Amino acid sequence: MRKTFHFDGRRDPHRLHLRSLRPPRHGLVPRRRARCGDHGQAGEGGGVHARRVPAKVDLNGTYSVEAMYVQYFLPADRRGAVPLLMWHGGGLTGVTYETTPDGREGWLNFFVKQGWDVYNSDAVERGRAGWAMTPDIFKGEPVFLAKANPFERFRIGQSLGSWSSDPAQRKLMPNVQFPVEAYDNFVKQSVPRWTTTDDAIIRAYTALVTRSVPA
Repeated sequence: MRKTFHFDGRRDPHRLHLRSLRPPRHGLVPRRRARCGDHGQAGEGGGVHARRVPAKVDLNGTYSVEAMYVQYFLPADRRGAVPLLMWHGGGLTGVTYETTPDGREGWLNFFVKQGWDVYNSDAVERGRAGWAMTPDIFKGEPVFLAKANPFERFRIGQSLGSWSSDPAQRKLMPNVQFPVEAYDNFVKQSVPRWTTTDDAIIRAYTALVTRSVPA
C-alpha cells in the first residue's frame, strides 16, 4: 500500500483518504497503498486586508502550518521488522529517493521491490509539505542554493572553486559515481529552505518515528 500524510509532531493524525490504484508493475504486490492527511498545527493570521486574487479572499483566520509530507509503501511480502525512513538533505525533498538525476530508479523503488516498508518524506517547509506565512510563522528569509553549492558541498567537485558553468572545466572528485552529465537535472530538484525551522522539523520527524516504528 502507498499512503501519504502530514505530521507536525503536536497531535495524532485523524484523517484517512483512500484511492484506487492501478495494478503494480514488476510483480510487486502491495499489502496497502493509499493517501491520507494530517494538516499540522494551528497558526493565526491577522491584520491582513481582504483583496482580490482574483476572487475576494479574507486572509485573516486560523491556518494549518508546520506539517511534513510523508508517502509510504508497504509491500505484501514484508521484509524486516522495522521500516526504512528516507530523509532528504538540506534544500531537497523526497524526490531525491524516487529517481536518480539521470532517470534510473531510485532507492525508494529498490527497497520496496526487496520487500521493505519505505516511508519517504518532504520535511516541514519543503516540497509538498508547503510553506507558512513569513515572518509571522517562518522567521527570516528562505535560502536559495546557487548551482555551484551542491556541486562543491556534496563533494561531487573537489572543493570550493571546483564548479564551472563550462562542464569541461569542472573539477570532479576522483572516481566520482554521481552522474555528472545529469547535474542540471539534480539542481532542478533543489527547493528554498529556511534555517529557522529546525524545531518544527524535528517535532515532525519524531512524530513520524513514533507512528511508523514498532515499539
